Amino acid sequence: MEGKILDQETTAEQNPANIQIANTRSKRKYDIIIIGASGYTGRHVTMDMGRLSQTYNLTWAVAGRNIKKLQNILNELYKTLDGYEDKKIDIIYANLYDFETIMKMTQTTSVVINCTTPYYIFGEVVVKSCVLTSTHYVDVTGEPLYLWRKWHINMMNRLKRTIQ
Repeated sequence: MEGKILDQETTAEQNPANIQIANTRSKRKYDIIIIGASGYTGRHVTMDMGRLSQTYNLTWAVAGRNIKKLQNILNELYKTLDGYEDKKIDIIYANLYDFETIMKMTQTTSVVINCTTPYYIFGEVVVKSCVLTSTHYVDVTGEPLYLWRKWHINMMNRLKRTIQ
């Protein structure tokens, strides 16, 4: 059982100012997308989403750059959970080094659950894309370096506004 693979092109300029943003007010294709679903935490989140989506009738997809690993996670889900015989979960190509693919991903969903690590390297690109597309963002980070960096940047911006 395979879902379809969306937007598997990797040629993009990483300048968010030049990217056209779709209408974010309309209903989006997915309720939730899990990016980084093939990692340790992402696998657990994907399995839980499989169960929850049946209870709450959610539309969802997984995203990442390694389509084969994502398909393996979904195959495990299809074998483990009842009710997925006829359902196919989509796989979205999203490369954290290619901002355009991240923008395309965030435009198609209401919520992104970010399971990519390390966050201090990969977290900001997903957050920025979610802000630009008015997409809700959730992550599971507990990385002190990432949290400290975000706090430090926030405090420096507040200080600059106070001085001006």
